[in-house]
Amino acid sequence: LPSLKDHQVKWIIEAGLGPLFWFASQKDSGTEDSPLLIDLKAADLTTRLINRIQLETLGEILGRCVGLMPPITLLKGSSTGSELYPEPHLRVMRDLDLLVDAEAQPKLESILLEMGFRQQSTNSQEFYATHHHSMPFYHGERGVWVEVHRGLFPPSNELAQLPVFSPGNIRAELRPSWLRGIPVMRLSTELQIVYTASHWALELKRAGGVFGL
Repeated sequence: LPSLKDHQVKWIIEAGLGPLFWFASQKDSGTEDSPLLIDLKAADLTTRLINRIQLETLGEILGRCVGLMPPITLLKGSSTGSELYPEPHLRVMRDLDLLVDAEAQPKLESILLEMGFRQQSTNSQEFYATHHHSMPFYHGERGVWVEVHRGLFPPSNELAQLPVFSPGNIRAELRPSWLRGIPVMRLSTELQIVYTASHWALELKRAGGVFGL
């Protein structure tokens, strides 16, 4: 940290890597003397709070689904943050990505509506009819977004045509797991790496794109 300039730390925070950098720099000598310390610590605390609200909301969603549908498959940060990171908030999340079979999708969406979520997007309903997830759900009081996926990529995308992302292979690579005492499914670690890397290959965005680093 002492060797970095102000604009570099600002870039790190804006890219969503503030908490991870704060975690990694705790053992650095001279960190406590850096004037940038407050900004990094603020980024860490802010993300901790947002992440806690997201995970509490996820736990409530999963709890309401128990007995009504097969275990939900967690995708992206909702899966990797709670499984592969030393602390869940180090994997910053913009939304909760949940994968279900087409038959279970209406029930899950009904539960989200009962919880106070509402669908909103700048895209039309027609756009989402051929997309890999339905129109995103947003809870105004919690500030939480949820995407209900029926696939990993849009059917028209060339990645969706690859054998590794075929429905059969995805099913074969699902692993039973738990989140807060509730049964869930996760992608195997190997498929998780391929899935993350494929998003990078499609479009590497600074804000959001580096979350899965």
